[in-house]
Amino acid sequence: MNLRVLAIVAHPADAFDMIGGTLANHLEDNDEVTLVILQSNDLSNLFSLADAQHGGQLTAGAIQQALENHRASTKAACGILGIEDVRFLEFPDEWITYSPKLVAGIADLIQEVRPHLLLTHHPMEDGGACEHGTCGKAVIEATYLADGARKSGLAPHHTGQIYFFCPTGTTNLLDATTAFRYPGIMVDVTRQIEKKVKAYAQLSAQYITLERSAKIMEGICGQPGIHVRAAYVETFLAYRPEVYQQLPISDHNKKLSEGTWKEGLEHLKLLAPFVEGVRPE
Repeated sequence: MNLRVLAIVAHPADAFDMIGGTLANHLEDNDEVTLVILQSNDLSNLFSLADAQHGGQLTAGAIQQALENHRASTKAACGILGIEDVRFLEFPDEWITYSPKLVAGIADLIQEVRPHLLLTHHPMEDGGACEHGTCGKAVIEATYLADGARKSGLAPHHTGQIYFFCPTGTTNLLDATTAFRYPGIMVDVTRQIEKKVKAYAQLSAQYITLERSAKIMEGICGQPGIHVRAAYVETFLAYRPEVYQQLPISDHNKKLSEGTWKEGLEHLKLLAPFVEGVRPE
């Protein structure tokens, strides 16, 4: 059975550096993927706009154009990964803040998409720049709201599993100590690394170039995979306990148990810096 996968992220960039390879894997397996971006008015991550404001106050039209350009680059990046169903959850605030309206809006999306899998931020990733944690908290509460009867009359839906992103990077010291950053699951995204590098490089408003994208992917996806002998991984933590008839083991770990050290280490390939078009700056 093909899966329905719903990913809900705080900012456009989160869809590419943290989970882009996983979403591309699911699409290649003919699963349905829906990407929802909460911060549709995200000016804080438009670095080029911030630099422009150093030169004086910008017009409302210039700001709106910058937002539209950022959305267009986000959709272009999604196109590289093969994601067609991309949605921006509209709300007027500059910063993602927790509210019943936000939870209800996400619950509506869950009941519409009816996902088997839901990917989002860890709700405790809130020690500093707390938009990630706010997104995760709202999503978790929305899954419970979507699971029951509602005044809206929408059909209830139970999401089978929820996965939190567990990137190794931190925003600040507080964030490092509040968010749980020890993933229980790693998804091998080696075959998607070229798409990831090229997709992330579309975010020109954040001054992301192919070279910088390749550098970032080496850190975010390359470093966590070293001890599990995988070239590039994306890391996750499951919210619900999984239920099996037998104890599970992944194909990757099964192969490692049947091979030698040398065979296992052959998986550690350096690919991201050699994506076509990447040149040293």
